[in-house]
Amino acid sequence: MKYVVIPAAGIGTRMKSELPKQYIKLKNQKTILDITISIFANSDFFDKVIVVLNKNDTYWKNSIYSNNPKVTTCIGGNTRFESVRSGLTTIKQFNCEKNSWVFVHDAARPAVSLVDVINLYENVKNSKCQCGILAIPAFETVKKVSGAKVVETLDRNNIWLAQTPQLARFNHLEQAFKYCENNSLTAKITDEASALELFGDRPIIIEGSRKNIKITTKEDLDFIDWVFANKLD
Repeated sequence: MKYVVIPAAGIGTRMKSELPKQYIKLKNQKTILDITISIFANSDFFDKVIVVLNKNDTYWKNSIYSNNPKVTTCIGGNTRFESVRSGLTTIKQFNCEKNSWVFVHDAARPAVSLVDVINLYENVKNSKCQCGILAIPAFETVKKVSGAKVVETLDRNNIWLAQTPQLARFNHLEQAFKYCENNSLTAKITDEASALELFGDRPIIIEGSRKNIKITTKEDLDFIDWVFANKLD
């Protein structure tokens, strides 16, 4: 079984919008969240999509996927860790097999390629560690800064920018989350890979696409609108 968890409980404060950013509509009149869900819900490759919502969410009812049998929802928390953990708990309620696959994908990454996602799966499935992420290599010079002053120029050949989906076996990701929670490490977790790293794993990197950006600013909206307008693969 292949499950997809989409954390969508955030309010997107950096966007400075009255709407949570995942509910902003692009020029194609579809919300960011609906476009993201469509990648997974409309493909037979995935079995179930779990959308993690804010407890005060009043917008989901208007989603074109609110009554889709392949999509279910649950309530998230104040952090990504709490929201993904809620998604894992929901998956467990389906009596899933322990070796089922769990993809975790950002709600605000609507331009991910299904080809890249399947490529991630195939590579992780054949790997020893059984976990991995999409990422892109750093293509600009990277500076380490302290107090607004450059301390060091880092070797960008060893630096990759993490994306989503991030993929692992259900039981392994659940164990990593429990380990981090039991050892007071949750504050260090910024994504699922970081939880797996703290647990002792070394997720593999699969190169993704630069268009798979996480929408954070209004400028990002312009870029994503351009991507869909030009139907870039």
